Amino acid sequence: MKLWIDGDACPVVDAIVRAGKARQLPIILVKNIHHHYDRSDLEVQTVSGGPDSVDFHIINQLQPGDVVITQDTGLAALVMARKAYAIHPMGREFTEDNIDLLMDRRFTGQLLRRKHGIYPKGHKARKAPDTVFETAFEEMLDRLLASAEKAPEGDPPPPFGENSNE
Repeated sequence: MKLWIDGDACPVVDAIVRAGKARQLPIILVKNIHHHYDRSDLEVQTVSGGPDSVDFHIINQLQPGDVVITQDTGLAALVMARKAYAIHPMGREFTEDNIDLLMDRRFTGQLLRRKHGIYPKGHKARKAPDTVFETAFEEMLDRLLASAEKAPEGDPPPPFGENSNE
């Protein structure tokens, strides 16, 4: 299992590093050439500055059972299609139960913006305390690692809510 960080905008890198290092998991932050990260405690991969270049790089490198930390609902849907896992920096895990609704909201928002020709910057994102993300992320990792130990060789653990007692 590897931890992939969508480096386009991730406010919880320190929490990811703490949780990943505690579990001895490889951590890869993928960024485009327009972002700067000076980190020696994780692997940083730089890709071109094209639209969605970070997303495509992550998807092309992703293995079943890996975890991606992203704010991008579209990327999360692609991650799930690859039998991997995604979590939002606010601590919400993307699951089979919520991805359709989240994608629908994304699509509806795009339609409204195009129809009215208004592209606001939007509301300032609410910032969850880092402890909210860190707690949810650690619980997710512990659940996935425990499931991976029980799963037959090569099979990723089931997503949260599927075939589990939780």
